[in-house]
Amino acid sequence: MGIDVGRPAAPDAQQGTGRSSTRRLPRSAWLVLAGEAVSCGGMGLTLPFLLVYLHEQRGIGLGAAGLIVASIGLAGFVGNPVGGWLCDVVGARRVAVAGLLVVAVGAALTPAVRSTWQGFLAAGTYGLGIALAAPARGALLALVVPVPLRGRAFALRYGLNNLGQTLGGLIGALLVVASPGGFTAIYLVEAVTFLLFALLTVRVRPRTNEPVGRSPGGYRQVVGDRPTRAVLALIVLVVAAGYGQHSAGFTGYATEGAGVDAAGLGLAFAVSTLVVVVAQLPVNGWSARIPRSRTMAAAAFTTALGWAVALVGGAVSDSVWPFVVAMGLFGLGATAFSPVVAALVNDLATDDLRGRYNAAFNLTYTIGFTAGPALAALFLSAGYPAAPLTVAVVVLLGAVLLSLRLGRLLPASVNLPAVQNHRGTQ
Repeated sequence: MGIDVGRPAAPDAQQGTGRSSTRRLPRSAWLVLAGEAVSCGGMGLTLPFLLVYLHEQRGIGLGAAGLIVASIGLAGFVGNPVGGWLCDVVGARRVAVAGLLVVAVGAALTPAVRSTWQGFLAAGTYGLGIALAAPARGALLALVVPVPLRGRAFALRYGLNNLGQTLGGLIGALLVVASPGGFTAIYLVEAVTFLLFALLTVRVRPRTNEPVGRSPGGYRQVVGDRPTRAVLALIVLVVAAGYGQHSAGFTGYATEGAGVDAAGLGLAFAVSTLVVVVAQLPVNGWSARIPRSRTMAAAAFTTALGWAVALVGGAVSDSVWPFVVAMGLFGLGATAFSPVVAALVNDLATDDLRGRYNAAFNLTYTIGFTAGPALAALFLSAGYPAAPLTVAVVVLLGAVLLSLRLGRLLPASVNLPAVQNHRGTQ
């Protein structure tokens, strides 16, 4: 089993539930978090504009350009499992550095793209590097942070990453508008951000030696653990029906089904980003005091409520405000869900399989982000703009029930570590 129910309790003062716990994070954790924030700023610079760059600046057909962009995510199906295995064999820090260097190469190749095959080469290199590094990045943060502070560290990571991507997107837009050479600049800057992350990672020192080598269990042990299997299934459902509809089903229904214009859509997305940034601290404080299974259930329900508001609002009015409210609810659900599941998977993991656990975690996001938009595209192309969000609401309500069921599968030390650690001191 990938569960350690015998971890020693920690003093309540060491819990990841407040600002004092943030100050208690070790130096290596801040190195990882700083690298994450900087590199996410680099990603924010470029990813929103990659399709436009390939099509308008390099003359690649829209269909081919879309496939090139999609190849970044598809690389995860190969890179995530390989990256997780390598983490457990040679160590998370080494794999993280190698993956980040591959990402930097892919970003640096992008300004040189002049044909379709070159676009696939650059995007494939970039996506493979992201996929290889992703399990290592999660494993490394878990290894440098004491168990009681793990939830706080992953919550902080989520907030900083979102802030970095938001600021990067704003700066990228300014650079692209200001000069025709802005596209070249943003990809080179992005390459530098990943090089910086690699340099910071070299300086990271895990609290204990990583138990690298050949593990007899492998991925079979990861998926053979019933609570872990349930958590991974839950993540796929929530990502496909929540995150996967953010720019697919929601956008399709808003524009095709309800006639929302680009300005209204931009306002809705801006509100979502604002909610993520503003709600981060209060949501994290609230979620630290209740079982993680209930936090995940609340996140799935909040997202379902958001999609229901959009569906009803689009059917009964011409106003953009139901869609703005829906995006706000989506942002609130995402803020509660992502940090909790990242910490939960790492609490379920054993150190000798931590890379593989994080690989499985990242692969669930890859599957969800692939399946969700694909399903939405089928409904939209068939002329049913409301169908993707309707199905998503049903799936998310099912995820609520699965989350509550999960509360009976998880050990108390994993489901509510703060309360368990406090009891251990009495």
